[in-house]
Amino acid sequence: MKRAAKTTRNRLTARIGACAAVLLFAVPIAAAVDSVTPIADVALLREFVQPMVVVDFADLPEQHCVIDTGSGVGVLHSKLTVKAGRVGLRNITVANGKVAMPVVEMRSVAIGAAKVSFVEFLQRDQSWFAADEPLPCIIGINFLAHFTVDLDGSSGRMRLFPRGTKIDSILGTPTPPEVHLAAKIWQSGLIRVETRIGDVRAQSQIDTGWGYGSANSALLNALGLDKDGRSVITRSWTNRDSGRTHSIQMMEINDVRIGALHIDKTEIVVSDTTLSVIRKPFEPYLQIGWGLIGKHRLLIDFTHADVALVP
Repeated sequence: MKRAAKTTRNRLTARIGACAAVLLFAVPIAAAVDSVTPIADVALLREFVQPMVVVDFADLPEQHCVIDTGSGVGVLHSKLTVKAGRVGLRNITVANGKVAMPVVEMRSVAIGAAKVSFVEFLQRDQSWFAADEPLPCIIGINFLAHFTVDLDGSSGRMRLFPRGTKIDSILGTPTPPEVHLAAKIWQSGLIRVETRIGDVRAQSQIDTGWGYGSANSALLNALGLDKDGRSVITRSWTNRDSGRTHSIQMMEINDVRIGALHIDKTEIVVSDTTLSVIRKPFEPYLQIGWGLIGKHRLLIDFTHADVALVP
């Protein structure tokens, strides 16, 4: 499960905050249908860049966990898996090769009243997670796919509806068709869409567990940008727990369109080493992190492979 490996670095980069995004226009949405009631309606916590909620595990209530649409399987710190059932090992691709990660099974996982029994997680391995990392818990697709998900960054709420609930019934009718993305949900649950940056079309993945937008070299080349040029900004911060300093390279891009969402300008990460997956495609690729879409509303209906992004 390669997406779990990205948490090594992307949780660190997210600590300096999300990129600024300017919304040029909004699409009106009708009021929600009264008959559609979520199973869970919980607050998004403000302590971290990515969407984080309170999660209750069996015997471990009120854990703060990131909702990560970029991870097919969740990840738990070993301190949360003491009473978990051990399933086996899984070879996980990380930046420097592969690591055999323990797979554990949690007896119950609940967000509000939305509960799933016997959910598998990868156990956090200190050999590639820094000991001072502040994230003990990541909720992945294997939990989220039991529901229709409404990550409402505009109101700071997350709502979980019964699996198969259609997005239009949540948003109300008539729903503007442009809010529905031409998305493909892979068998693993990962979400692929096409974005446009200026005149350049790019493949993208919606990854709420990643704090920024990130471009591969093919996209930078298509935009005529030099990742080693003067327009690159190096941002550094110090981990207050460990005292260690970290740095990433960023660059401003303009005119980003994701469905109906139009972002005038935003900063993206251009350090290929921060996210190994963006080095692989030869075509232009933009990783869509929560910093790009976190002020808006993302809805995912896994049953009908429907994804909507409401500005």
